Amino acid sequence: MYKYVRSLSCVIAMLLILFTASFAVAAFPNLFENPSFEEVDLDGFPVGWERLTDGLANGTITFGIDNEMVVSGNNSAKIEVTVKPNPPKLSKLEGIYRQTIQIEEGQLYKLAFNYYKDNILRAMMPYII
Repeated sequence: MYKYVRSLSCVIAMLLILFTASFAVAAFPNLFENPSFEEVDLDGFPVGWERLTDGLANGTITFGIDNEMVVSGNNSAKIEVTVKPNPPKLSKLEGIYRQTIQIEEGQLYKLAFNYYKDNILRAMMPYII
């Protein structure tokens, strides 16, 4: 009987933690401007997002919006990378959409996103801080 009550108490405690945590995360607004890339400027780039490149000696990077591969809404961000034949530096060719947000010290934030990769033999996820 004691083991049953202890197990039941643990299950109830875990459910309470999950229930409370879901409300805590859901209560905060999305801190990103234009997180679903719905707003675009006159050049067709998502409003609020900065574009960065590195390693352009190795190829070309094209930024834009895609309306075929979407999770929600009508748009998604698109980065196309084309590597030159026999590039001078094989280790780097990067295209990044970036946005700076204000955060508070000591607070917990959740970052979640979906991505699709096509025709990539070897991929490394970037580190985001």
